[in-house]
Amino acid sequence: MKKIYLSLLLIFFLVGCAKETPQCSDEKTLDIVRQILSEEMNLADPALQKEVFENLKFELTKASSFDKTNKKYLCESKLISGGNYQVPIKYQSQLGDNEEHLVAMNKVDFEDISKLKAALLKAMNQKSTNNGNGVKDETQNQANNPEVITSILGVANPSFEQLLNGVYQKYIPSQKCWIATDENRQNYCMKIDSFDKVNVKGVNRFYAILSGTAVDDNGEDNGSHASSGLVAAFIMEENAKQLNLIASNSKIAMGSWGGAPRRWELIKIGPDGFYGWKNQSGFSSMGDSVTFFHILAPYGAKVKDIAGFKSGVSDEGSCARARVHANEGSYSAEPCTTLDSSFEFDTSKTTEKVFPLIVTVEGKDKGVAISNKKYNFNFDEKKWAYTMPSDYILKDRMY
Repeated sequence: MKKIYLSLLLIFFLVGCAKETPQCSDEKTLDIVRQILSEEMNLADPALQKEVFENLKFELTKASSFDKTNKKYLCESKLISGGNYQVPIKYQSQLGDNEEHLVAMNKVDFEDISKLKAALLKAMNQKSTNNGNGVKDETQNQANNPEVITSILGVANPSFEQLLNGVYQKYIPSQKCWIATDENRQNYCMKIDSFDKVNVKGVNRFYAILSGTAVDDNGEDNGSHASSGLVAAFIMEENAKQLNLIASNSKIAMGSWGGAPRRWELIKIGPDGFYGWKNQSGFSSMGDSVTFFHILAPYGAKVKDIAGFKSGVSDEGSCARARVHANEGSYSAEPCTTLDSSFEFDTSKTTEKVFPLIVTVEGKDKGVAISNKKYNFNFDEKKWAYTMPSDYILKDRMY
């Protein structure tokens, strides 16, 4: 089977001959639609195909038109996932020039895909439980697992659980993490790092961070010096006791040696209830190390790192080796450098969308003491990021 993805259509070519265009309700046509949907839900594992297909039903299927010239049906149907969630869909069934069967489906939006997947997994999980066979499939048991997500109050939150089930490939109960895959096909075990509740102008808003560690196909750690970690951020509002996603980013590369920073802190980063998270990450090589500030903030419907600049550098390790060589007469040792910094928000700037930063640097620069040296980082709303001062002492240091 040959697959081609377009921006508005998901297209599958089914290799095989037919003398007439298969109709909208033809099982061959519907099975290709099911295959498209299983790909979108990250449930295209051949071992799951039978059960996935059984739980994707169609009702009121009809052809809205037929193009005789191009031998193409325009189709409409009501898709029912897991006997529960319903969504109208549109697709096409066409006979190609070489009499191959071509099916194209209009793209289903993310929210519907997430809900379709949640309903599907719930039905599959219930069937497995009812069978009483004692076999626990990791993918099937993504839904209705009370240990998947716990809020700061210790109360299970199925709405966020369903959201994560729709975003990631599968949930591994033994490690309590979701599996994410980046563009380089590196897998990450994503665990919930923080889940905070803030009342913003009378509305409950929830802020969740997941931190991921690089793993292999079996879920075992396989990070290296060349691999980063992965962070995910979700911001939701409570409406009628349901969580509605308002901003997110499920794959933010960050960290080193396959690990992402943990213990994220939710902070107020601007006036009018504007919140985000802060943290640091670091990297070391051959005795040199560098750290970075990170501030995650909503940007429309996305979340992005608006900082990402250096917070500290040190060459103590390589400097110590240089001293040894110097004593042996190989070469002279230069004084060492260790600089670290902290930041605070300038909350007096109440007219700014995001508060400016005041960064304070201290330490030793090639043996020279640096104390309480301050820099102002203004926020550029067009770039949606902080602007680094040209004289920032850490700007061009290492890596």
